[in-house]
Amino acid sequence: EYTDQPSCDGDEKCMWNPVTGTCSVGCDNVYSRAECQGMTTVCRWDVATTSCDKQCKFRYNNASSCSADAECSWYNGGCKMDCSRLQSTNDCLSDTQCTLQAASGLCRMSCALSGMNDCNANDWCDWLTDDAVCVNRCGLRYTVQGTCNADSECMWDVVTQVCVRSCATLYYLNSDANIFSSACTANNMCIFNSSETQSRQCAPRCQYRYTTQQSCNTDPDCLWDSFNSRCSADCALQFSTAPCLATSMCQWDSTTNLCTRLCRYRYTDPTACDVDPDCQWVSNEFYCAPSCARHGTTAICETDRLCMWSGASHNCVVSCSVQYATRTDCRTDSNCEWNSIDGMCKKTCLLNILRTDCALDPKCNWNTNNTCGDKCQYIYADSTSCDNDPKCNWDYGINTCSDRCGVQGTQATCESQNMCTWSSDSGFCRMTCANHINSNQCGQDTFCEWVSAKSGVLTCRGKCNILYKSCLLYTSPSPRDS
Repeated sequence: EYTDQPSCDGDEKCMWNPVTGTCSVGCDNVYSRAECQGMTTVCRWDVATTSCDKQCKFRYNNASSCSADAECSWYNGGCKMDCSRLQSTNDCLSDTQCTLQAASGLCRMSCALSGMNDCNANDWCDWLTDDAVCVNRCGLRYTVQGTCNADSECMWDVVTQVCVRSCATLYYLNSDANIFSSACTANNMCIFNSSETQSRQCAPRCQYRYTTQQSCNTDPDCLWDSFNSRCSADCALQFSTAPCLATSMCQWDSTTNLCTRLCRYRYTDPTACDVDPDCQWVSNEFYCAPSCARHGTTAICETDRLCMWSGASHNCVVSCSVQYATRTDCRTDSNCEWNSIDGMCKKTCLLNILRTDCALDPKCNWNTNNTCGDKCQYIYADSTSCDNDPKCNWDYGINTCSDRCGVQGTQATCESQNMCTWSSDSGFCRMTCANHINSNQCGQDTFCEWVSAKSGVLTCRGKCNILYKSCLLYTSPSPRDS
């Protein structure tokens, strides 16, 4: 047994313990794990090789020798066990120079101890150029989305399911404008805006920034896509056709090559909507719609349910049925008229300049003055108003306002009217006597007379000499009258 270090070091089976100041058997001559672990001040048991050897700090006293040993690392003027060689979680956590990687459970030297070159060579670390420090990457720090997103420097990548550096702090890695912008756009969760201050130039895309409509719409750069139920970049920030059209609230203008909001999402106020030449306010449905004026032909105009073609002005205008909901509002527009049958505002027949267009509209008639006019049944809902119009008569048989019999030019059209009959001798259409409901109306019709029927009820019927030309030959009542 030796009492001094020179003598102890001279024996190859022995070693000097600088901690206790005593000479003991060398670690490499200890073959029992229990005995080796009892000498923890100097020795360590290597599970991989099942052997006992010296701890790194006692093996070497210079950096070159220490660094040449894969088990050791030179740090702060001394040789220590490399973090990757620590054999338990507790050993790793108790070593202030080491970090336990959450994802893999591996122990590595803390990034904070690395210089720039070592840091950049280590895929676990990020070098922050402005602060000149090395830090652990977010993926090393967190494996759960909640804790990842709670750290302002980190964010959860929903595609790779890995915690990564947040868009806003990417410039910490390199503040050079070109490198920074490239790093930003390389992450599909981030968007770069050079007009912002540096700390705000790289930001999460709206769909990753907000998850609720309220928070999304408070950001002027974002817009809540109600169709896809997600937050999207405002249309003005969509710079190509595909992403623009992928957002249900946007439209691509091929003339200006700009992405803009659809009118219904651009304005909520009628005045502001109507001032924009691209938009029009739909009063009946209370929203801002694309302007009908953009449709240059009748065919295209008529395919848009909100629009109608005006033959008078030769342009596409807002459809009366979607523009007005009440009779009063409808009558304020000279292009429109109230349809009493279905209780809706419709295009006035006068807008149909061509006879063919007039014929296609079921509520219109082509007049003798070569204009398109409304059928009486679509104008009036009461007998008084109907009979006051020289073109119309009330059909009491079906309680409907119909075109006056006298305007029916053919026998076919005449007899299609319930209240009309065709006079073969004179070749014109007239009202049936039965449609006169009082003696005054009946007496004004030279073809009719007010008489008492067999039942005793007074009624209007055709005069005998008109109904039966041979009636004048009889001097006594006809058997059919008895």
